[in-house]
Amino acid sequence: MEQNKANIYDNILNAFCGEGWSRKPFYQGENVYATDGKKAIKMDKKLPLRQYEVLKEKDVEHVFSFMEERREKIVNLKALEESIDVPLVDDYVLCYTCEGSGYRRCNLGEDHACDECDGTGKKGLRNGRKTKDKECIVNMFDRNIKYELLENLFETGKKINVEEAKIIFGPNEGSPTLFQMGEIEVLLMSAFVDEDDKIIKCQYDKNK
Repeated sequence: MEQNKANIYDNILNAFCGEGWSRKPFYQGENVYATDGKKAIKMDKKLPLRQYEVLKEKDVEHVFSFMEERREKIVNLKALEESIDVPLVDDYVLCYTCEGSGYRRCNLGEDHACDECDGTGKKGLRNGRKTKDKECIVNMFDRNIKYELLENLFETGKKINVEEAKIIFGPNEGSPTLFQMGEIEVLLMSAFVDEDDKIIKCQYDKNK
């Protein structure tokens, strides 16, 4: 029964999971990881309450260690979030079939895009409200990151009551960006920018 319980760290891990092999958090070394291919999280395996399995097929641990001894910057997470002026778009009713997740699990335990909403998590009905455009790209310290990933980062910091983060930048503009927040590390992948993408300039340095 103990293994069925969850704490705040289990909930955070689940927010980073994807589909297929990454649909659950997993152990590598002394840490537990979760990823959906666009974002990843690492924490000490003693923090979550649930027990997870060891993943040997994928070397996610190496991706985090690769980020060591790179260019660094300390930021205030609340100030960083407020320095990004994300445009508002129409909000839509969540899909009742997948409950907004965008995918459903079949009888074989595999995750697939929801047929009802084509994997969007939303129905084509406006609910009369506005929401931040998660699809826009934020140009932040010479890195392009989709706001959807940054929003997840900010929510993670609030859940564990962390005010500051150390940002460790990869060797080039297309490299991942690592955020160290207390006992948790979050890795966000850079976005590939097309000419039709909305790009928002982060004003953090100007606000400091």
